[in-house]
Amino acid sequence: MDSSQNIYTQTPSQVFIKNFLAGFARGLGNITIYLLALFLIFNIVIKPQLGQITEFFNLYKQSMEMFKNQPQPSQNSNLDIQDLLNQLQLTN
Repeated sequence: MDSSQNIYTQTPSQVFIKNFLAGFARGLGNITIYLLALFLIFNIVIKPQLGQITEFFNLYKQSMEMFKNQPQPSQNSNLDIQDLLNQLQLTN
């Protein structure tokens, strides 16, 4: 009797367990390689550009705060527009 087992002499549960473990190991390896690639891309490409990106976001944040601090228009918007036009004429 031959003591070596092949796919034809194993039970279905043994085949399932071996294939499941092989698939799980392959998936875990793929996730590891994917995370390593993301880490390298972040450190090589994005990290040097981070200074420029943060400057842009700071400028955007300052402009949004400036717009929030502007006075709200009053009920009579015609007067506000007229006042603005008068101020423009005075400055010109």
